[in-house]
Amino acid sequence: MNVYMFFLLMLLASHTIAYKLLDEQFHDSNVFTQGFEINDNKFYMSSGGYNKRESFIQVENYEGSLIEKLLLGKCKNKNSDAYGGNIFAEGLTLLDGKLYLLTWKCKEIHVYDASQHKLKFIEKLTYPKGIKEGWGIANNGKDLILSDGSRKLYTLNKDNLLIKNVIRTKYNKLNELEYIDGYVYANVWGKSYILKIKYDEKSRTKRIRLTNISKNHRKGRDGQFVLNGIAYDEKRDAIWVTGKFWNNKYLIRE
Repeated sequence: MNVYMFFLLMLLASHTIAYKLLDEQFHDSNVFTQGFEINDNKFYMSSGGYNKRESFIQVENYEGSLIEKLLLGKCKNKNSDAYGGNIFAEGLTLLDGKLYLLTWKCKEIHVYDASQHKLKFIEKLTYPKGIKEGWGIANNGKDLILSDGSRKLYTLNKDNLLIKNVIRTKYNKLNELEYIDGYVYANVWGKSYILKIKYDEKSRTKRIRLTNISKNHRKGRDGQFVLNGIAYDEKRDAIWVTGKFWNNKYLIRE
């Protein structure tokens, strides 16, 4: 091994976070996982689809039994460029008893009351100027944090979606997000690792490589079966991860 290769490997190792696999549970393989959350031992997930494969929100108990499945139907925003006319569900996040669901190209966030047994629609909020697509969403307990498929992370007011701040990272195609203790954990479209991004202007970043988990799942075209889905389990102080059309979800801890 030459000196250059040695230092390259050392650099990669210094930016890689080790993890422990704590648990493995059933995950519905019919879900093209976009957003993924856990709260009060209930899993919330959004599934994107067009035409015959409609988008939906699905709520399950801890063991994976279905509690609710909510189909999302057509995109009503006439100014959108939604392919096929359907809502394409993207990321989701829970904040103050409300579920915020991104749409890919409808340029709307759909808000639901999640405090009751069944989800109840509250309102639609329109993306601010400059954000054309919705990919991933999280929250820091006060504001929403949104990705649009670029290397940017937007901090938005949860009530009116006004942009409060923009963080620029070194990575493009940031997708599903989760915020934990000052860090944004992010999937990168098509990659078998999760980024841990310090949520400040320097945005220092490390990786959690999940190749050993991802390789257990089928490969497909058009972004099918890729790693996507991060849910912080506060009760267990660990992170659930899954992917698109995966039949398992995995509990890991750094």
